[in-house]
Amino acid sequence: MAINGNTLISSNLGDSGFLIMRGGEIVFQTTQQQHSFNFPYQIGSPDSMSDMPDAADRGSFEVQPGDIIVLGTDGLWDNCFPEEITSVINYCQQGGMDAVKSSQVMAHYARHRAADTKYASPFAYSAFQSGLAYLGGKMDDITVLVAYVQQASKL
Repeated sequence: MAINGNTLISSNLGDSGFLIMRGGEIVFQTTQQQHSFNFPYQIGSPDSMSDMPDAADRGSFEVQPGDIIVLGTDGLWDNCFPEEITSVINYCQQGGMDAVKSSQVMAHYARHRAADTKYASPFAYSAFQSGLAYLGGKMDDITVLVAYVQQASKL
């Protein structure tokens, strides 16, 4: 991911992803790439069942000052619905938290959801859609990065 002027350029492969918020609402979100349930695209060694980098979804999106970008590994998306993510990030922003603290709060929230065995998580919903019985969050790596888009300063 890079920002050139007001254009965010991205290349995303697998079940990590990002969303862009504007005015407290989601205006863009990547979609997960999976071969089948819980079998995401991923880059690996040539002798493994892996995907090539050219399988990545590439795109661009115009951003503006005030936008918030939330990037996360599958541990975020498997345990938090987009509406929960926007609620947590809006709470952080209204509380005056910087991007680092917002990232920490969001990751902690996702970790809490992952440990909840009675939660109808996004992962559980996907399992159900695939004909599997599953309830609860999914313990997994959880990495979250929050970025606040600001006007470029002149040097």
